[in-house]
Amino acid sequence: MYEDRGVPAFSFIILVREHYRNRPEERQRLERLLKHSAEIHRVPVYLLMCKRNNIPLSHVSLLPCETHPVVFEEYLSAGHYLNSVMKMVQSPYGCVLWSDMIPEIHLDSQLTGWLLSHTPLCAVPILTDSSAHILPSLSAPVSYTDRQLRTAAFLPGQDGAKTLYPTDYAGIYDMQQLNGINGFDTTFEEGYWQLCDLGFTTWLRGRTIRSCNGATCRYSGSTAIEDQSPSSHSRRFHAKHFGYTIDSSGLPVVGRGQKKHLPHSVYEEYRYHPISISTTGRH
Repeated sequence: MYEDRGVPAFSFIILVREHYRNRPEERQRLERLLKHSAEIHRVPVYLLMCKRNNIPLSHVSLLPCETHPVVFEEYLSAGHYLNSVMKMVQSPYGCVLWSDMIPEIHLDSQLTGWLLSHTPLCAVPILTDSSAHILPSLSAPVSYTDRQLRTAAFLPGQDGAKTLYPTDYAGIYDMQQLNGINGFDTTFEEGYWQLCDLGFTTWLRGRTIRSCNGATCRYSGSTAIEDQSPSSHSRRFHAKHFGYTIDSSGLPVVGRGQKKHLPHSVYEEYRYHPISISTTGRH
C-alpha cells in the first residue's frame, strides 16, 4: 500500500542508551542489530545517539540500507529523541527499540493489516530477556494510594489488549498519531513518569496503546527497571492530569470535594488484565 507510493510502511528508530560507550560487547550488539535491520528488513534506519556514545559514523555509513544517524550534543531523554525524529520519519510507522534489543518482527502486510484494524498510537511487542523468558510488558492503573498513582505490570495475554504505555518505549508507533498529540512531554524525566504522561495523554485524546502479540523484542543484555518513587516529576504528573496542588512534603493535596481516586472510566479501560505481576515496577 505505502510502498506503491514510494514510501516504506515501516522505519526502524534505534535509541542508543545514555550509558553506551562503544565497548566491544556493546558494539557487537549494536552491529548485530544494524546488520539485522539492513539485511532482513531493508527499511530505513534512524540511529539516535549522543556524542558521548562514541559511535563512529563511518561504520554506520557502510550499512547496505538507508541509514540516518542523528547525533545529539548530549543525552536528554528518549522522549526528546523521539520528538526530534518523528517529523523526519516519512514512513507511517516507526519501530522503536533500543540498541540492546533484537527485533523479531515481520514487517509485512499482515502486520500492516493488524495496525490498520486496531489503529493504536503504539503497538507494544512482547518483550523477552536474553534467555527468551517473557517479561511483563503491559501496564494498568490499579490504585491511587497515598495520593500517588500506582500501576501494575502484566504478562501479555489477549492480542490487541489495551495497555497504559509502551514499556521501555519499545513499540510500533503510528507517527501521525504521535505527532498529533505533540509527542512526549519532555519536561518529565525519562522513564516511568514520562511514559505515564504519554499514556494518560493518549487516553484523554481518545486514542489507544495496545499489545501486539505478533511482534517480539528480545533484550540482548540486562533488562530495564522502572522507578515509580515520588519525585518532582511525579508531583508534576499529578498536578497536570488531576489538577492537584502540592503540599510542603511534595504530595498532591486532596481538598474537600476532590476525588481521592482515579476516574472509574480509567479502570474500566484496563480491567481485562488477568495476572498482576508487580505494583512497584519491572525487574
